[in-house]
Amino acid sequence: MSEQISSRSTWGWWVLVGLAVVLAGGGAWWYRSCRPQAKIAKELNQGIVLYQSSQFPAAIALFQKVVTNDPTQVRGWLYLGASYAQQFVPGGVSPENGQYAMRAIEAFEGGLKADPGNKLAMTAIGNIYYEMGDIEKAREWEQKRQAVEPDNPDVYYWVGVLDWDSCFRQGAHLRESLGISSDLKVPLPEKARAELEKENGPLVEEGMKELTKALQLQANFTDAMVYMNLMYRQKAELERDATARTSDLTTADAWVDKALEIRRASEGVTPMPAPADKDFDFLLTSPPPPPPPPPTSRLGGPCD
Repeated sequence: MSEQISSRSTWGWWVLVGLAVVLAGGGAWWYRSCRPQAKIAKELNQGIVLYQSSQFPAAIALFQKVVTNDPTQVRGWLYLGASYAQQFVPGGVSPENGQYAMRAIEAFEGGLKADPGNKLAMTAIGNIYYEMGDIEKAREWEQKRQAVEPDNPDVYYWVGVLDWDSCFRQGAHLRESLGISSDLKVPLPEKARAELEKENGPLVEEGMKELTKALQLQANFTDAMVYMNLMYRQKAELERDATARTSDLTTADAWVDKALEIRRASEGVTPMPAPADKDFDFLLTSPPPPPPPPPTSRLGGPCD
């Protein structure tokens, strides 16, 4: 009987030892896993408070700690990028200003490594490149967005806008260099026209295709109609035949009329605002490039 009691006592002792080992191991696991994560969450929240108070350098220091300790922390990358982007001034020429832009891009790219389909990061990168004047890079990122947002008319619209921007710059520069009027109704000399066709022809074709896709997805997309009008005017500039040129300009006017008709029909109708995160709104609302100077269109703004 005493031997049985002794055996049970020994067994109970080993159970207590095992339990102590398990608890110690669990405590070590908790310390390694949970405590660092709690610290990361605390630093992220502190950084967000600083960000919302426009204390961007202090916020950056905290967000940098967050993503260094946990590179999978997507929100940390997004806030880090936004903190740099808030200090970037579009059109600024100082080296420091350019560094803010590039560091913002690098941070958003870090977010994409953690979450390859993150729409906010992709949109932000495209918009920053656009604000920097790098139209090629901006177009590249908008095209990447198409792969993750195939049913979003805005991503096709933006590629069309950027294609028009490139075409307009090329054509305006050529006309200025030749001392020719900016009025597209005045044709270019044949040699200059042929050179411009090589340069702008593929962009005009792509831009019209992208704007058509945007309009297929959103039939009353008047901004896309306005840019379709602009693209037809760029197409007209490339035409060798005067009849084709006149036809393009007539089609351009028809797009203006259609956009104007829809806008008049929707007067007084307030669109529902899209849900957004106010901390990142500024990254998502960059306006499209403005149309060129006069002549003035029937939409009340310059369109040629």
